[in-house]
Amino acid sequence: MMEEIVFNYKPMPNSSSKNLYPLAEVDLEYQDKKRTIWPIIDSGASLSIFPKALGEDLGIEFEGEPESVEGVLGTFLGYSHYVNAVIGNYKIPIRALFFIKGDPYPLLGREGIFNRFDVLYQERLRKVIFIKKFEKI
Repeated sequence: MMEEIVFNYKPMPNSSSKNLYPLAEVDLEYQDKKRTIWPIIDSGASLSIFPKALGEDLGIEFEGEPESVEGVLGTFLGYSHYVNAVIGNYKIPIRALFFIKGDPYPLLGREGIFNRFDVLYQERLRKVIFIKKFEKI
């Protein structure tokens, strides 16, 4: 038995571009706070990446030394923290990196997500399908 969560490609919020992207509706939760975001589903990103301001909105207190993380665009500093990502009816604990500088567009990376779902990109149809497999008992 499988359950599918389908996301049609959408334009980036607050963008005048007509380009369509694989965006997912995700509720990020930390303690008693929740924020709905539309991150890019990024199979090339190992971690999910969010702006630090989003973490602060959720009530996360960033302490200690930031981590250095390499990506295709260079090396970045940020704080790693666990939050819950709600996709469809599934609440998933994920480790995310909250960038110190800049305001990166949110990315939903593989860690915590791709091991729980098969993620199928259907470029021709402009949609992404998260397929949750249930094991037989």
